[in-house]
Amino acid sequence: STTTNPRRATTWLREASTGESMFIPLWVRHHWLLAFLTETSIMICDSAEGVIKQSEIKDVAAFISQELDGRSRKVVPMATPQQPPQSNECGLHVALNATLLAHSYLAPKRVAHKTRVISYDKALTKVVEM
Repeated sequence: STTTNPRRATTWLREASTGESMFIPLWVRHHWLLAFLTETSIMICDSAEGVIKQSEIKDVAAFISQELDGRSRKVVPMATPQQPPQSNECGLHVALNATLLAHSYLAPKRVAHKTRVISYDKALTKVVEM
């Protein structure tokens, strides 16, 4: 699999890259999260914060940047809706967060954020109408 074969992951990254921004679903220790790659940053959407250590996220982001084009990118955690505790909804959240991010519904996480509530009904209604 790609997760256990870095050479295969590198090949996939290079073949999938268009030179512009790109969404990358990541599977780390039985948990899905989303990375959005730009020229200067890697935005991370994690629906179950704490399942994956920040050091692991930084290691994966560094691997992606190094193997793709050698650029240094800033890791930017995004404020995302959180899945219920003990749920297995992370894959659904990856797809949904990609949609929300593509339509500018998500923003970088700040220390001041206490809760992150996004009305999926309102967000999806707007996206479906487009």
